[in-house]
Amino acid sequence: MRLKPTNMPLLTTKRKIALARLLQRPVLLCRHLLGFRSQAEVRRSGFRWRLDLGEGIDFTIYALGAFERTSQAACRRFIEPGAVVLDIGANVGAHVLPLARQVGPRGRVFAFEPTVWALKKLRANLDLNPQLKDRVTVEQILCVEKADDALPAAAMASWPLVPGEDVHPLARGRFLSTEGARAMTLDDYLASQNLHGVDFVKLDVDGDECAVLRGAFRLLKELRPVVLMELAPHVLEERGETIGSLLAVLGSVGYALAEERSGRPLPMQEKELYQWVPHGASRNVLALPEECIATL
Repeated sequence: MRLKPTNMPLLTTKRKIALARLLQRPVLLCRHLLGFRSQAEVRRSGFRWRLDLGEGIDFTIYALGAFERTSQAACRRFIEPGAVVLDIGANVGAHVLPLARQVGPRGRVFAFEPTVWALKKLRANLDLNPQLKDRVTVEQILCVEKADDALPAAAMASWPLVPGEDVHPLARGRFLSTEGARAMTLDDYLASQNLHGVDFVKLDVDGDECAVLRGAFRLLKELRPVVLMELAPHVLEERGETIGSLLAVLGSVGYALAEERSGRPLPMQEKELYQWVPHGASRNVLALPEECIATL
């Protein structure tokens, strides 16, 4: 039985950034008065981080101890020690480090990040956590739909808290260089690594979800991992996709959507999901094999 999604208040990304900016100002002022810069090396939630407090993700980790706590809780529900996990759109490692801790010494995390800027920050944060670094394979790869798809010159990677004209009007992110990256389908990557088991996928690619999932047909059809992904209709539409096309991709491999927090099945109707995620906002959701949905 598919239930109506809970109607919890939802802020747009633009408002989230504005709120973070208000919280950031007194923090930076206090640090300045104490002689500290906006860059900080800190311990939060058991991890060491090198953070730029002018960045949205970094400031969230600094102020709240973690980024997307509800998503991290969802990961813990599904990931067991020894698991193999893919983090597509790893950025600075906000999820990579918790995932590496969750899989344990026998597990593996494959972190995909195409931009030079975020890749450098990701590697710096891994270097600060040597007990986890060996569990993580970092790849400068942009996951695509088809093997011959061209690599874009830039991808969204930075969410600055300082107002600027070079950010996306709704997502509030900046596009940064992908120089040195490879464009590759997930299926081709798994074949190149001789990977025959994947337990969990975290997918946050700012509107390219449909393309990435189409390039992961064998992964989804045969290996049946749990997927945690962002649902953001406005950025899907910028890529020529819709919630309807996302539902079609998932349906073609026997997957269905579920709420991130509760695991309750979501309606697989485009209209209801558009109402659930207001324009300019996003929600993280689970995409589960239908055989798993039936047991929830």
